[in-house]
Amino acid sequence: MALLALCGLASCTKNHIDSATTTTEAAVTTTVAPTTTVSPLVDIVATALSAQQFTTLAGMVVDAKLVDTLRSAGPFTVFAPTNAAFAKIPTATLRAVQEDPTTLTKVLTYHVVAGTYTVADLGKIADGSGTLATVAGPTLRSMRVGDSVAVNGHVIAVTDVQASNGIIQ
Repeated sequence: MALLALCGLASCTKNHIDSATTTTEAAVTTTVAPTTTVSPLVDIVATALSAQQFTTLAGMVVDAKLVDTLRSAGPFTVFAPTNAAFAKIPTATLRAVQEDPTTLTKVLTYHVVAGTYTVADLGKIADGSGTLATVAGPTLRSMRVGDSVAVNGHVIAVTDVQASNGIIQ
């Protein structure tokens, strides 16, 4: 089941900054201070979809009928492969996995761990047992690689993307 590379998810939390500048007829400029509005957290599925680089993963989650599970209360930590990671898999292999519902579910749930694990948590696990039980059953191995944390040898590129029901790494 380790045929999918674990890759980090690009951060998808959006900050909207609005500023307004008005000028009067006397050429006096008044600037209204910028305000920041942070979007409320949404579930892991919506968070992943908003990033636009997880369309292959999202399609597979739909095909495997795991959307409701990943929208449930959780919490979950999802090690989310990007479209670029899926592109490295031979097309025939990817298609074979997609066409076999049992294998597809097993591969996808291999990327999910019950509980919320930040990169700091994963670093502590790397210093201890180093293992995390996946929803699929097999374990993942957390390890330190220099100043970074890796899972099964893949450095987590984008860390701690918060969702309402967990976190995406």
